[in-house]
Amino acid sequence: MQFNAHQFKNVAKPIAKQIVQLKENVIKKTLTNISKDITLHAPEYLQTHYATNLLILENEIDRLSALKAVNPQVRDEEIEFFQSQLNSFKLALNHSINRIDAIRLIITT
Repeated sequence: MQFNAHQFKNVAKPIAKQIVQLKENVIKKTLTNISKDITLHAPEYLQTHYATNLLILENEIDRLSALKAVNPQVRDEEIEFFQSQLNSFKLALNHSINRIDAIRLIITT
């Protein structure tokens, strides 16, 4: 069966509100479990997916430092800029806040 959005109809707001009220405990429990999973897995996810950016910044710092050794035109400010970016990036990774901004509740019968 192929999904076709036109097959489905929106539920009237009062009915949707009643359904949510009836299932409120289940919804809250599910959100609590999701929040726990996010808290558990987010640090690993962030480290894995942002490792590339860390490497890029570290490589640029190394490249500029090596270049400065043979070329006095490379300014300390350039290296310090990337070092500052790297420090800020690491700080953001270590102090990230997990939150659920929105949920979409789909009710099927």
